[in-house]
This record gives sequence, structure tokens and C-alpha cells, in this order.
Amino acid sequence: MAGPHKALLVSERALDSDQGQKIVYIVNEKNVVASRPVQLGALHDGLREITDGLKPGERVIVNGLQQVQPGATVEPKLVDMPNPARGKRAESPKDRERRSAMLARFLHRPTRPGVGDFRW
Repeated sequence: MAGPHKALLVSERALDSDQGQKIVYIVNEKNVVASRPVQLGALHDGLREITDGLKPGERVIVNGLQQVQPGATVEPKLVDMPNPARGKRAESPKDRERRSAMLARFLHRPTRPGVGDFRW
């Protein structure tokens, strides 16, 4: 069994499947959605490790996956991810900043006319 290591973690609800391949939807610097195949690792306190296919700092959609379409322009909104350290020591602002950099933490809202707000 491997010891502690740095890892990218995402909420299970950010994961989708496409023809048997696990994917996440990312939002690029122009706020355009793209699908990205990923390799999954272990589950850590309710968050799934991504071992390949995602880089630190990339923005991942975690809510509204049913309405997501690659190529759509969205307006990303930060959302809190589950805290794997819940019940443990209080998190300092520096710890939160580190966790924020490690976790993909985004909600999206479409900007196309006639499409509703997906926040729930």
C-alpha cells in the first residue's frame, strides 16, 4: 500500500461516462466546455482521485452535467467541495488555499439565451 501523496481529487458527481470511458467536463480559459477522458484512482473520504487526464488548476464542472454539451459557453461559479477533513482539526486559510488548488471546484451556468440556470 502506498503512503501519503499529492493527488487531484474531484467529487464523484463530476464524473460522467462516454462509451465506457470515464470523463469530466472542463471549462477552458474562454469559458468553453470540453470533455476530458480521465483515469480514476482510489476514493479518499468521498472524493475520487484522478491519476491521469486532469492538471492542477483546471476547472471542472460538478453540477448540471445532464445539460452540459462540449463547445457550450458557460459562466463558471465557484462551489465548495466536500471537506475530506470534516471532523478533524479546523482548516486554516492557507490549508483552504492549498485544498482549493488541488480540488476542481466549479459549477456552471449557461450564457446562451433561452437556456435556464442549472444551479441546484
